[in-house]
Amino acid sequence: MATNKTPHIWRGTTPMLSATIKGNVDLTNITTAWLTIAQDNIIVLDKKTEDLTISGNKVFIRLSQEDTLSLKSGVSSYIQLRLLTDGELAYASQCDFVSVERIIKDGVIE
Repeated sequence: MATNKTPHIWRGTTPMLSATIKGNVDLTNITTAWLTIAQDNIIVLDKKTEDLTISGNKVFIRLSQEDTLSLKSGVSSYIQLRLLTDGELAYASQCDFVSVERIIKDGVIE
């Protein structure tokens, strides 16, 4: 299973992340999915099935401002997608580096 790399996430924004699933993974049978972002080997974001949208061979997730503000800029950050089918087959993408970019004014934009 392969995913598209997400090279940059700016803190305080609402990016749409996407992954293209390659290979013989039947996404219509996914029962559980996780998108995890870890910084310095500590899980900071762990989005679950209800937060993800699956369409064709793609998985999408929109991060909230609060999600991206929970990330620190300048820290080693990695992202990974994991899937489980109703047939109990488990898949995982490679752990991809993601660059978390700083913003000048912190906080949620209202």
